[in-house]
Amino acid sequence: MLRLNFLNRYFNGANLKIILIITFIFILSSFNTYPQWYLQNPYPTANSLNAVKLISEDVGWAVGNAGAILKTSDGGTTWEYQASGINSELTDVSFINPNIGWTIGANGIILKTTNGGTTWNLQTSGVSHYLNSVSFADANHGIVVGQNGPNGIILRTTNGGTNWTEVTGITTNELVGVFFPDTSNGTAVGKGGTILRTSNGGINWTAQSSGTTQLLTSVFFTNKDTGTAVGWASTVLRTTNGGTSWAQDSLSIDAYFEDVYFTDANHGVAVGWGGVIVRTTNGGTSWLEPSHLTKTLTGVCFGNSQIGIAVGIFGSVMKTTDAGVTWNAKSSGVQANLYSVFFTAKDTGTAVGNAGRILHTTNGGSDWTIEIIPMGREYGFKSVHFPKGNKFKGIAVGETGVVCKTTNGGTIWDTSTVGRKNLNSVFLTDTSNAIVVGDTGTILKTTNGGATWTTQTSGTTNNLLSVFLTDDTTGIAVGNTGTILRTTDGGTSWTTQTSGTINNLTCVYFSDKNNGTTVGDNGTIIKTTNGGINWTTQTNEISRHLKGVFFTDANNGTVVGEMGSIFRTTDNGANWALEETNTFNLLSGVFFTDANNGTVVGDGGLILRTSGTSPDFVIANLKVYLEGPYNGSGGMTTTLNTNNLIPKNSDSAYSAVVYDYTPVTVSSIPDSVVDWVLVELRTGTASSTKVAERAAFLKSNGAIVDTNGTSPVKFSGLSVGNYYVVIRHRNHLAIMTATTIPLSSSSYLYNFTTAQSRAYGSNAMRDLGGSIFGMVAGDIDGDGNVDYSNDLLNRWLPSFGYHGYFSEDLNLNTDVDYTEDLLNNWLPNFGYATQVP
Repeated sequence: MLRLNFLNRYFNGANLKIILIITFIFILSSFNTYPQWYLQNPYPTANSLNAVKLISEDVGWAVGNAGAILKTSDGGTTWEYQASGINSELTDVSFINPNIGWTIGANGIILKTTNGGTTWNLQTSGVSHYLNSVSFADANHGIVVGQNGPNGIILRTTNGGTNWTEVTGITTNELVGVFFPDTSNGTAVGKGGTILRTSNGGINWTAQSSGTTQLLTSVFFTNKDTGTAVGWASTVLRTTNGGTSWAQDSLSIDAYFEDVYFTDANHGVAVGWGGVIVRTTNGGTSWLEPSHLTKTLTGVCFGNSQIGIAVGIFGSVMKTTDAGVTWNAKSSGVQANLYSVFFTAKDTGTAVGNAGRILHTTNGGSDWTIEIIPMGREYGFKSVHFPKGNKFKGIAVGETGVVCKTTNGGTIWDTSTVGRKNLNSVFLTDTSNAIVVGDTGTILKTTNGGATWTTQTSGTTNNLLSVFLTDDTTGIAVGNTGTILRTTDGGTSWTTQTSGTINNLTCVYFSDKNNGTTVGDNGTIIKTTNGGINWTTQTNEISRHLKGVFFTDANNGTVVGEMGSIFRTTDNGANWALEETNTFNLLSGVFFTDANNGTVVGDGGLILRTSGTSPDFVIANLKVYLEGPYNGSGGMTTTLNTNNLIPKNSDSAYSAVVYDYTPVTVSSIPDSVVDWVLVELRTGTASSTKVAERAAFLKSNGAIVDTNGTSPVKFSGLSVGNYYVVIRHRNHLAIMTATTIPLSSSSYLYNFTTAQSRAYGSNAMRDLGGSIFGMVAGDIDGDGNVDYSNDLLNRWLPSFGYHGYFSEDLNLNTDVDYTEDLLNNWLPNFGYATQVP
């Protein structure tokens, strides 16, 4: 199935009732990785769901963006988040019984569970490509298809995914869907009308003539001969001879299909863009569209002949109990994009967004009242604001000049329009005076509470995206290409300020009359300390587009933006730490009522809430390779693990006396683990600045994970800040991050493998080929040098020929041998020394 992140801008299926009261059920465990931000809207998730699999009428799984895995045990009425351990997009899911299943996704991700999803373990796919579809015929035989650039890829396993083999040279077209009705016969479909067929379990594939050049997104067979493929431009193909010939089904509607499922040879359902659902009861001779109202759907599955679930963008969940004749929503809450949020008290707030949505809460977001303004329904609202000290009179503005006013705190809104320009931001200094900014340099001013508006001269034709006034007279407006305007007469006249950037500036906020921050594209953060007269760009490692900013005082601030980004500072922006949100949705608006209580809104109706201080821990999210066990294709061997030689107590690998850390013991070694490593945090380059050290596991894909085998390494009792990170392995030279890196409860990945410059010092790592770098092998005694006496004479030579868990085994293949350990790993590195001080 084709993944549809870019379709988030489409709005489909608006409920035409003017007032809806919906009580949102939000579960803290939905975002249980780090409980900083929890979901308030929509339920069960705001992440787009890409696929669903039911194994009975009650039990099933849905997967989607940001590593989302949801399980239902009551036929889709409620959903429980399962920890995937990743943030990558998941595209498809396959289960063969209530316990054993797989999910796949971006970056070559393949996860497997053997306990119904309680835990998911990463499998080594051998590729880093985008994987689209997975089909298992039994516990051992599975096929995954996807893309490598424009080309299609096929991965095959015969042992449940312990090993995956790429079937090469099959097609130059991306493959999007695959289905196996048994272990031998399978069909894959994709771009350009591609249909491939295998009859020997995926070893060999033969191209079939589809009769179309449209993109095919999904295929389903009820037996080895009878199948249906669907795709774009109302494409529905049918075969009854195993694909020897395909015929186009007759369809009377325009549709772009994403998935298809049949419960038997006659009864099937297909879903797609715009929430389309069609069903057939005669094997595809004719298709009917049931009456329903929903958003774009990307996956559909049935637990039996009557009960089915369809999933889609922004967490949409639809269910049928009558074989697809009728469908009812099992997801709840507004799913239109939200752009702005404002609270007049700790628990009383308003959020606005697309399709005329105005949401209101009086209990901190546990419940939101949804009002749909008819005038704004086609486009929507971009900004909402209330004057300081007044809880009743507010203004919301939006596209095509729409303006809404409330005089009762947001319970009722009156609408009007001012011209046809899109209005992007509004600020009220009191109940009478307000400034609005919009496209092509539009600035409007009112002195009578919005009864009338006058156009002001801005001096620019650039779109203005945000405005903030520090008092009755002084204010700042920002916009495209680095535009900053300043007024000192309440908005009557404006002068251009030097911003120092050409990036679009999207939001501006002042914590007091002097200290202000504006944010924008490409991680732009610009500060002023003199009321906007001068602006200085802050250096940071943020590269994502930022859309919102809020400071509770001069030091404590939050910015939000694309890919679900929330960054927090406690030192006036000198350092920014990424916080966990578990979403890829664009975040546009942020508001805090005090230092601890905040709300963020974004695409898909996403509303996140925090009600506490930052957690007292940080994580180190790291990736490294060891030269010794590196396999030359983006992974490392796990021979020690498969031979059950890795000790369960870290002290057996790294002496607690020598390394001054607290050792840990595990009940078992997780799958795909290469070996133990030590992770050390420092505040400076010197060893005397060490503040923490922990034992962790190194996995075959280079990820360093905590002792649970999935999550990054957690350091309790440490605050958000910048640290040097040192990685130690018992027979490789230690490395350290080139500079301090920001660590928080959801730190960015720091990938040592991408460049020599990622490690501190000069040539601290080995070039492993293909511009991939790894830790240098050969330091057998761990003294920081690959030398002759200590490593060769005193350690390797006496152990030559041994088999087991030995530091002298440099390639970690269980044997202390001559060719692999001495010639290939120690000798080339003789004379190397660690660069870690």
